[in-house]
Amino acid sequence: MSAINGIANDLLAEHFPGVTQRYDVCKDYMEKKYSLSLQFGRFWNWCLNAARTSSGLTRPRCSKHQRQGLIL
Repeated sequence: MSAINGIANDLLAEHFPGVTQRYDVCKDYMEKKYSLSLQFGRFWNWCLNAARTSSGLTRPRCSKHQRQGLIL
């Protein structure tokens, strides 16, 4: 899991430096203000979504839920 996490963090930094900077500012703030630390580099949690090709699905799908506003 740590290898995948490292790749995700590297891809974020390489392709989205502005987002990476915002994540780092948030990370620093939460560590100083609340003594919280991120478990997955720049990420609070890690959920890998993938298509179930064995079921004939070609892309990930999910029903509406409380986190529907997240960037996917």
